Amino acid sequence: MEGKMSISKFKPDTSTQSLIIGYNIDDFISTDHITRLIDEIVEELDTRKIEDKYSWQGQKSYSPKSLIKIIFYGYTIGVLSSRKIRNGCKQDLGFIYLARLYRPDFRTISDFRKNNIEELGEYFVAILKYCNELGLLKLGKIVIDGSKFRANASVKRSKDLKKYEEWEKKLQKEIALLNAESEKIDKEENERLSDPKTDGSEILKKIRKKGELINKIKEAKEKVKKVEEEYAAKKIKRKAKINLTDEDANIQKESGGIKKPGYNGQIAVNEDQIIIAAELTKTQEDSKELIPMIEAVEINTGEKVEEVKADSGYGNCANYEDLEERKIDGYVPDSGFKKLEEAKENGTLKPYDKNNFQYDEKNDKYVCPQGKDLEFIKEVKHDNREDVKIYKCKSCNECEARKICANDKNRIIERMINESCRDRMRDKLRSDEGKKKYKERSGLVEPPFGHMKMNIKFRQFLLRGLTKVRGEFKLICIGFNLMKIYNLKLAKVKM
Repeated sequence: MEGKMSISKFKPDTSTQSLIIGYNIDDFISTDHITRLIDEIVEELDTRKIEDKYSWQGQKSYSPKSLIKIIFYGYTIGVLSSRKIRNGCKQDLGFIYLARLYRPDFRTISDFRKNNIEELGEYFVAILKYCNELGLLKLGKIVIDGSKFRANASVKRSKDLKKYEEWEKKLQKEIALLNAESEKIDKEENERLSDPKTDGSEILKKIRKKGELINKIKEAKEKVKKVEEEYAAKKIKRKAKINLTDEDANIQKESGGIKKPGYNGQIAVNEDQIIIAAELTKTQEDSKELIPMIEAVEINTGEKVEEVKADSGYGNCANYEDLEERKIDGYVPDSGFKKLEEAKENGTLKPYDKNNFQYDEKNDKYVCPQGKDLEFIKEVKHDNREDVKIYKCKSCNECEARKICANDKNRIIERMINESCRDRMRDKLRSDEGKKKYKERSGLVEPPFGHMKMNIKFRQFLLRGLTKVRGEFKLICIGFNLMKIYNLKLAKVKM
């Protein structure tokens, strides 16, 4: 075994090979260039899982670490496509240095990324550990946010069961017409030639392609039916849709109201803007991701989260209750908080708005602005939103405000079961310290998404399927972190 291991499966390192007499590629890269950091980090990564996929037989392959380096560098500077990375290995000193003078073909780069995307995504945590060892990773306080990224799929191919059935019928009619045309060609050839040869090869290709598409549609229909069953079981009133190109992609509502098949990218950053957790989900709602993201941070870093900030998309009573149980100091407004505060400040809050009714927690009742009691009458359970308690006033008949307060009826108020958690969160956000802390949120967590979408132009995934796009999202976050680590390390040296 020792003898076998001494023979490498990979091409030799050529970094010391001379380009010009007396010089090699190392001489053309400054000692503080970001490629030096990437080279150092990747050399420390455990790449055995990838290396084990390679065979000892045949021509020697490019070193996995060499390919990882050029991919990481590409994602750091915004060169994402395999063709552009390939061109970089010919023209860009950074790529040339990391590729060790080799020029891998774009298919080699593309296949390596596609076939090892899960392993590449796993290096996200390994790089965090490297950062922590350098003393560059502040832990405890985090900010969470999400952003939508488009799938590599057309919205036209996201269909419900009815639309798929219509599409299938249309294709069957087209196949019938093509078959009729093919038979006509056969007949004409038979009449014209003694040794007939059908000249309908192009038509047969079209028939075959449409037949393959029908098979895909049938598979998609079965998947839509399963989703419909799941929705029915959960009492979700929504049409089940599956995208034929990327079945894991769900319709996501982007800024501006545009709806496209895509994914919801979630990140958690620390006070230095280093992404310490990165996850990708199919769900549209951010509120379901607050606790999973906190748990991901704690798994990735091995440290307990002490403080979390997030926007109103993450705010609900269940999350507030969970934060209190975990003893995490949260600054997460609910969806109605901003509007309520603006109404109070502008004097536009209606006098008999629910927020002007006082809740008596000890006696479990509300007291209206006229001093009358609204007593608890029942509890209502919901499948797709939080359970509520109903309070009703029985003294509205003799009240002078009945018309404007209850529209000539007895006033009824709903209160979520754990609404006290929301009230405590609102009180904290109203405090001077709460306002100051929440104001810090956008300046910490929004720049990473701004960098992804504006600086390196990453708005749509190249790969398809949840597993692969999760790995691709981690690559994007690795690229951002490498840039941040480089800047922090550089600043530390200059101090």
